[in-house]
Amino acid sequence: MHFLIGLPQLLYWHKITGHWLFFSYNNERFFWDNPHIFEGLLGFRKGWLIYSPIMVLSIIGLFLMKGNEKVFKPAVIITFMITIYVVWSWWAWWYGGSYGQRPLIDFYPLLALPLASTVYTIRMNFRKLKYVTIGVAFLFYVGAFQNWQYMIGLIHYDSNTKESYMINFLSATYRPGWIEALQAPDYESAKRGLSSYGKPGKPRIEFDYKKYAKENFFVKKTTFLDGVDQYTRALDIPYSDLKEMNIDSIYISANAFCLETINTNNFMGVFSLMKDTTLIQTYAKDFCAKTYMKEKSWTNVQVAMKYNDTLFNVADRLRIFANDVVLRDVYLKDYFVGYTKN
Repeated sequence: MHFLIGLPQLLYWHKITGHWLFFSYNNERFFWDNPHIFEGLLGFRKGWLIYSPIMVLSIIGLFLMKGNEKVFKPAVIITFMITIYVVWSWWAWWYGGSYGQRPLIDFYPLLALPLASTVYTIRMNFRKLKYVTIGVAFLFYVGAFQNWQYMIGLIHYDSNTKESYMINFLSATYRPGWIEALQAPDYESAKRGLSSYGKPGKPRIEFDYKKYAKENFFVKKTTFLDGVDQYTRALDIPYSDLKEMNIDSIYISANAFCLETINTNNFMGVFSLMKDTTLIQTYAKDFCAKTYMKEKSWTNVQVAMKYNDTLFNVADRLRIFANDVVLRDVYLKDYFVGYTKN
């Protein structure tokens, strides 16, 4: 029976690769001598108990299992210990772009037993532990609220730090300094078993708007977009200048205000490659795909393009502007077009 369950996968591998068994994770591996147990549990990038705090009750419950469930206690503890060792020995212990520790979700049915033991203990000793229920409610609230923050882009998918976490902690809106506090993982170093903590966020340098503004229409820090005028004023930057700037990435950001809730998937930053006056190619990037602009509220929106010299094989300059595709009334302030250096 077990063989039949795995047979479709074996047939697929053999059909595609010619081998019955095939390891598809090239240059990726476990580092058994360097498990990231503490970071996996309490690290601010993807710590399990940081982003799923209610699961603290499962950890406590491992020591409270009594009665009929006590017979399962050794198996639950041993399985849990092996699981976290294996899961967090993988080179990318944070498991890419996601919320919290997604590989542990498959083990939640098992962890439901100690969780139930904790809840039962609180219930049976409510008079003594009534104030504990306030703490439990707070843990539940924090977890639910952080899930919502992730959905709207206030928690990053892989670059969180202690500083960025505290800046936006239980905040319903973006707070200044959050972007700068993020720290992207060094994936290549992690694959070699080295530290995955890359360099802190690079400072962003603002372009000279007066020098590069299209047709002397200077870029404004505050502007209004609508169905009639849906574009911000553009910057036209010669390739020769870009090459001298030693650019890593180019950014557009702003604080946006709309009278109704709109999805920012329809609010774009546009990077157009130009040859003289001819459009060669356009790269339109969504502003924060996981973010929406709430009605009558300021929301930080931003987009980035990785700079690459090969983009300019047939072009001589880059035109940069923002585009309100939804044709709604949108106010922008703190509008910024800049770059980071290599």
